[in-house]
Amino acid sequence: MILARLFRAGIFILAFLIGMLRGSVAYGKEAWALKHEAEGIREYQLNNGLKVLLFPDQSKSTITVNVTYFVGSRHEGYGEAGMAHLLEHMLFRGTYTRGNIMKLLEEKGGNFNGTTWFDRTNYFETLPASKENLEFALALEADRMVNSKIAADDLAKEFSVVRNEFEMDENSNQGALSDQMLGVAYQWHGYGRSTIGNKSDIEKVPADRLREFYQRYYQPDNAMIVVAGTFDEPLAKALIEKHFGGLAKPKRSLNPTYTIEPVQEGARQISLHRHADQAIVGLMYHAVPGAHPEFSGIEALVNILTDQPSGLLYRELVKKGLAAEVEGTVWSLTEPGVISFFAKVAKGQDAEKLAKRMIELLEHLKPEQVSATELARYQQHYARNFTLSWSDSTWSAVELSEWAALGDWRLMFQHRDSVQALKMEQALAGRRYLLASNRTLGYFLPTSKIEKAPEISPIEIAESIRSYESTRSIEQGETFDATWPNIQQRLQSFTLSNGLKVAILAKQGRGSPVSMLLDMSLHNDSVLKSQKQALRLLPDLMLRGTKTMDQGAFEDALALHKAHIEGHSEWNIQDPGELRLSAVTVGEHSSEVLRLMLEAFRFPRFDPQDFPVVKAEILAGLKDESQDPSSLAWREYLRLMTPYPDDDPRSIPSLETEYQQIEKINLEQIKKTQASLLQYAKAHLVIIGAVDPQVVRAELEKLLADWKPKPNTDFKKVEWFEPKGGHKILNTPDKKGAQIFAGIPLRLSDEDPDYPALKMAGIIWGGTMSSRLVQRLRHQDGLSYGAGGGFSPGIGFAFGTFSSFAICAPQNLAKALKGLQEELSRLIKLGVSSQELQEARNAYQAQKKSVLSDDAFLTELILKNLRIERSLDFEVNFDSKMQGLKEDDIQRALGKWIKPEQIQFIQALDEAAAGKSS
Repeated sequence: MILARLFRAGIFILAFLIGMLRGSVAYGKEAWALKHEAEGIREYQLNNGLKVLLFPDQSKSTITVNVTYFVGSRHEGYGEAGMAHLLEHMLFRGTYTRGNIMKLLEEKGGNFNGTTWFDRTNYFETLPASKENLEFALALEADRMVNSKIAADDLAKEFSVVRNEFEMDENSNQGALSDQMLGVAYQWHGYGRSTIGNKSDIEKVPADRLREFYQRYYQPDNAMIVVAGTFDEPLAKALIEKHFGGLAKPKRSLNPTYTIEPVQEGARQISLHRHADQAIVGLMYHAVPGAHPEFSGIEALVNILTDQPSGLLYRELVKKGLAAEVEGTVWSLTEPGVISFFAKVAKGQDAEKLAKRMIELLEHLKPEQVSATELARYQQHYARNFTLSWSDSTWSAVELSEWAALGDWRLMFQHRDSVQALKMEQALAGRRYLLASNRTLGYFLPTSKIEKAPEISPIEIAESIRSYESTRSIEQGETFDATWPNIQQRLQSFTLSNGLKVAILAKQGRGSPVSMLLDMSLHNDSVLKSQKQALRLLPDLMLRGTKTMDQGAFEDALALHKAHIEGHSEWNIQDPGELRLSAVTVGEHSSEVLRLMLEAFRFPRFDPQDFPVVKAEILAGLKDESQDPSSLAWREYLRLMTPYPDDDPRSIPSLETEYQQIEKINLEQIKKTQASLLQYAKAHLVIIGAVDPQVVRAELEKLLADWKPKPNTDFKKVEWFEPKGGHKILNTPDKKGAQIFAGIPLRLSDEDPDYPALKMAGIIWGGTMSSRLVQRLRHQDGLSYGAGGGFSPGIGFAFGTFSSFAICAPQNLAKALKGLQEELSRLIKLGVSSQELQEARNAYQAQKKSVLSDDAFLTELILKNLRIERSLDFEVNFDSKMQGLKEDDIQRALGKWIKPEQIQFIQALDEAAAGKSS
């Protein structure tokens, strides 16, 4: 006992000495002199160089702490490719005084992540707002800023995890092509290396070299911390001084990167050959840094060219059948970046023909091909997107990392203002970079014309931002504590005279956001039997204009009213006839956006020119899915779980069958399906945000006075089939990542007395980053980047699942499968410990408090209960049952419901790669 105490004391002393070697007390009143302020954000700088941004938002019941280090893959040297990203992973492994960081955050109910990019690395967590959680997050980030272990044994386990993520990234054909093109476009600069790194560097980098990288860059003078959400500002300052003020500014100086990519002097090309069905063409052109005065004009031009439906590239490539999809991006980087365009080749078309046409359109772009109307539309859309995003302080806290990495966080507002002030000549100026000599092509294409783009040099950020002052303000929201009593008190539910069931939760968030979800179910099996594939195409066509507006006018109206509307009709076992339209906007525009959403549903335009475009997009997506191990494994499990014939609405078709069915669909079938949906829809509407429920009710009665769908009983829910168990292997040639999926169909509803115990068992088994499955496959064995599992019940009827998954390299699949089976057997036989149960209870409670402030989660939760006419009392009672569970409850429920011999194991992998040693 004495030796153990001495050992623990030694660890604490060691941690303290390491921290003191890298820092000493260095704060005072002058540390909190205000440096800059814009739109509710205040910047301070401690004497040790740490930048601090405070962003109070009392409308949130959460706090977000985001720490950004100004180091990314651009700063890596020879043999260090992927080091910045690998270090991001290692900082979750723990410090000298803190263990598993992921587990600590989950116990607090936090949503958290870390990300690495070319110019920066950041770590952020969002927690329920409280003094204790604020101090917890600040203390944790200060600790891992200077005291992360970077131990060799931890690194040995993390190698395979990061390599697994590398292999997942390689599964994306477009992502792999983009990485290859960057390597060709940049011959000298660090941007030519993928952030995720090089496989050999990931596997071979020694711990001491990684530790040197950490100690060089993870210092207060190279970092910025953002605190956003509900917090007391004086308290936040005091806590930041307490935990970060004692870290001294290091004596070393960081040398700025100085490599400038030479002006390209001729067209370059790369050809990437892999097993796949979908061809892709990519183009890249060198361009300016994200903070450059020309950036906003180039970004506008790229968006105008690829806009759907009015963009030149979209009209000439997609609508004319050369491409299935086209997209464009201007890479916002600290140093000179690139413009990229990617297009998926349409069925029956030639990749070289598509590439030639793309090049003709871009490199011979005429001023008259870009109109003032298109520029104005882009400006409206940008303003809409910025307004909707900026109302979320959690999103903003993380987004600030991107702009700070360019040189100054206020560039975010400067860029917004630049976009709104753009003139046509500024947008067209980007044409001077769209030259053959400045091009990298994803397919071979010879050229005889050589032209040089202008030389691009880094700019002085301080000078460009010096005179900038923001004049914008945004409406602050109310203080709303998202608890069950408060939610129930605010929630108003009613049924319209036409039968539409509505639930409205009125609350005033920052920027007055409003979320709407219109859920419709075509409950008529006779119709679904022949039209379920048409239902899948219907949402996209609904949102391409109405009888009074073409697609361009419809999109313009949405931008004008600061709104997005999206449509979905995915495979849903519990309701195969479901279709959804969702919208986000702000309070002052909510009435008009609601009208637009209902008009799109009831009176779609069905332009004959749009139908083949939507059809091509769906078919291209199915081609992508046919090569994705995760999608294939999941679809196969659904098919095994619901073995209905193809003409049954409850069946899940094979990819080949679905492709053939969609190919045969015509526009008249789509119109017929929409008419059937209007006739038989069982509809529900949920609205959350800055609205008046009584006003909305009156508007809905008026808007829907002439629509009354008929109730229909010709609808059968999916049945439970006795599970047979077994193993099935799907071969996915040339895919670097593999997928294990294991599941059992259960006769289980969320109202079953055993479900609370099963839900808790699922959390402990695979529901968190500290769960048993993740601990075994990721942290202990280092085999899997992602793993998880749990129980999913039927809502309103008894049909659910127990499922588990793991992502790994093909050569590690057998080991991962064995680990999964061993851990599941141990869980069923031995149950859970009292400590595990208490930690899971705490995590569930904290997580529930956090997600109740998330409008998207809350909308789904309200809709789930509204569909089966159930009050939120069920959720309150369910949470109470979760907190009262005992260990015996868990083990009894697992033994009753899970029979290992009934588990169906599906493996999707490259069988040839699986035979190679790991």
